[in-house]
Amino acid sequence: MKHGLPLALLFLLIGNFLAWFQGNLQFISDWWYNKPWLTIALFSVPTASFFFFGWRFLVEHLDDSLWSARLFSFGLGTLLFAVLSHFVKGEVVTKKTVICILLSVSIVLIQAFWNDEPTRTAEVERGDEG
Repeated sequence: MKHGLPLALLFLLIGNFLAWFQGNLQFISDWWYNKPWLTIALFSVPTASFFFFGWRFLVEHLDDSLWSARLFSFGLGTLLFAVLSHFVKGEVVTKKTVICILLSVSIVLIQAFWNDEPTRTAEVERGDEG
């Protein structure tokens, strides 16, 4: 069953959002810095769940292409990381970071909208060779 890009996007955004806070709350708050096991316990299952199902829906949407899903997911995670690091942690966005963000946007757009023909290898594995 295909759930489509919007559901994959939503789940991966939530997963990346939770992962950002799981890893970075320790640098935002002394209270969280001294409670690593609580942080791990609270964030691990929901974060992994959103990533698991977001990945499933994305791979299905991208015709079972793991590479396309990986690149899409990487670009999306990089974009959200940049936004959260700037607005929550107050990190300065440098020229180098802007260029990397633009590259991430390019990766996401290419993976989302560039329809590639199946490769010869995929056709042979399915028994479609002529």
